[in-house]
Order: sequence, then C-alpha cells, then structure tokens
Amino acid sequence: MHAMKTSVYCFALLEAERIEKSMTNKYKQSRPFPNGSTYWLFNDNFCCRCDKYSIDIDTGEPLPDNCEIADAIERAQCDDSAWPGNDIVEVGNMSHICLRFESGDTETMQSYKRLFAE
Repeated sequence: MHAMKTSVYCFALLEAERIEKSMTNKYKQSRPFPNGSTYWLFNDNFCCRCDKYSIDIDTGEPLPDNCEIADAIERAQCDDSAWPGNDIVEVGNMSHICLRFESGDTETMQSYKRLFAE
C-alpha cells in the first residue's frame, strides 16, 4: 500500500511539472527579427492591423511614436537590449506575435485570439 501511495504521489508531481513546463513553454520570449522579411511579415500581420498603427502621409512610413512596441523595435536596430522580447513572443512554432495587439474589429480580434488557443 505504501508503494502505491508513493507512486501516485510521484505521478502527481510529474504531471504538475509537465503542466507547469507546458505553460512556461507556451509563450517564449522572442529574439530580434533575423531579417527584414520577418520584420515586414510581423508588420503586416500585427502593426498594420492594430488600432495603434498610423503612417506618415508624406513618406508612407509607419509612425512608431503611437506604439511602445514599434518604438522599441526601431531602437533595437541599434541596441539589442531595447528589443521588446516580453511583448513580442513565440507561441508554439509561430514566432513574433505581439501581445499588445489591439483592434476594434471583432473578426480581427477573434482571429488574433485563435493564435493562443490550445
């Protein structure tokens, strides 16, 4: 009987550890974009659809001042320590997902929330 209690207890500990590990692995801190294509993909998927996004009418360039994340990405071009790795995360095999994305469009937000579904 004692051996059975011990094995159940060990199983419970292992299961708790597995769950905790999967929760920790769910969101991983990202690293800076490895290339310009990855940045533009991120920009198209998140920045351009975000309510905080705006562009300079004269140049067509994004205005980073409206978003802390966009501003940090700009600063990270010269200083890796400025990279907003806690706000741009990896989920599963998907990299560079913005946790501060906002949209007043219901369909866009539903699509965004599906990125985090199990």
